[in-house]
Amino acid sequence: MAEPVSTRYLPVRDALLAALQGWPALAGVKRWVTQEGVLAQTAASQAPAVGVFYAPLAGEERLSWAGGGRDHSYYLEVRLVVRSLDSQECEDTLFAYAEAVEDAVRADPTLGGRVRFAALGSLRRVAGTEGNAFLGQGVVEVSCEERVE
Repeated sequence: MAEPVSTRYLPVRDALLAALQGWPALAGVKRWVTQEGVLAQTAASQAPAVGVFYAPLAGEERLSWAGGGRDHSYYLEVRLVVRSLDSQECEDTLFAYAEAVEDAVRADPTLGGRVRFAALGSLRRVAGTEGNAFLGQGVVEVSCEERVE
């Protein structure tokens, strides 16, 4: 018996990934991933790196009384990893990449027509060190909604 195939969740994630990969300000990203464990294993030489994943609360569905259909919301996280030998440069780079993610979503709020809309949530960041380098990590929250008949 064949395994089921995702027809909603993974296509939405992939549409967000495609929108980000096509954004000129993100052309310097060295590694794009969609598997959480892979991002954690990103080597210093592969930064900056971007991961697109579902948040712990990945989605929810609501009845839409007006049209008789259902609205489905998706909750994703765009995770950013940057490294630098200078702490200020590391922070500046992290914010520049976060702004580029935000700009890409604003420029294509339907993710190529895949969703009704995509909206930005909060930006969380963590700064630290890794060996002799500074490590910046950020999470940009993105929520999307589509009509499911």
